Amino acid sequence: MRRAKHNQPHFCVLAYKDQGKPLSANGTLTPVAVVVLEENTALKIYLHPKLTEIVKTEDQTYMVDIFNDICDRSKWDACGLFAQLCDLSVGPLVTERVGVNLKDDMTASRTMAEFRKI
Repeated sequence: MRRAKHNQPHFCVLAYKDQGKPLSANGTLTPVAVVVLEENTALKIYLHPKLTEIVKTEDQTYMVDIFNDICDRSKWDACGLFAQLCDLSVGPLVTERVGVNLKDDMTASRTMAEFRKI
């Protein structure tokens, strides 16, 4: 198995984007998950505790399905899945931020501390 280079991403923050609203130049997304790649072999996934309150009714099934798929795929292709999660740009689940060291990103660290591990 390939080892991650020191400067490769080790975490990403995924956000919910309401498809009915255009994102303005100064608009913000709502973080709903933090995904951490550990030792290039396993993913830890943390979800917003109020995910169902954040996501619109019409996007609920999609979000449940995508997070179930993420959990399943993380067991056999953590690195490949993580690479895809670091580059989501279409649909209601998009990549908000990617970083190397979670401890150096105070916003992501605080966000993860508030979320629940799945």
